[in-house]
Amino acid sequence: IGKPPIQIHVSIQRLVGLTEADWYGSLFRFLQDKLALLAPVDSFPLPTDGLTWGNLLTSIEERARAENRQVLVILDNIGAISTQWSTAFFANIRYLYDEQANKRYLKQVTFVMVGTFDHRALIKDGTSSPFVVSNWLSLADFDMPQTKQLVAYLRLPEEQTSALAERIFYWTDGQPYLNQYLCRTL
Repeated sequence: IGKPPIQIHVSIQRLVGLTEADWYGSLFRFLQDKLALLAPVDSFPLPTDGLTWGNLLTSIEERARAENRQVLVILDNIGAISTQWSTAFFANIRYLYDEQANKRYLKQVTFVMVGTFDHRALIKDGTSSPFVVSNWLSLADFDMPQTKQLVAYLRLPEEQTSALAERIFYWTDGQPYLNQYLCRTL
């Protein structure tokens, strides 16, 4: 059995309003705790723009391959990324994806992008390939039995589980994120 994948979760919403260099620096700070599982953090190049972001991705891929680890980067609230530098950011992710198709050994890093966004708008430069390498996943709203199943993980008495599930469903109308958020908060 191999080592478990390294999962890195970054909320892009927390990076709103920064300069490009600060944006990439803050992004790196979110990554660094988990990157330490691959190699000393100071061995990774600090990204400050699209070019150095690409260098960081290559470095992560190489270190993950050397350690025989999978890295899963979850970018949440992706629609909040600044359009000023989104082309370079996503073009580098696209390049890594394309290289994985050409070189089978480059399968160590996977990106999951979460949020409301138009994948065609991620790369704004007409001279770059569009970001059409995504797979859409839509979640249907939970129904009452699914909400109750989620609330059951709180391990409350049955009567409280039913009452709480009804109240959460009333508040959220089954919206998956809100259901999970309320249960996690409780």
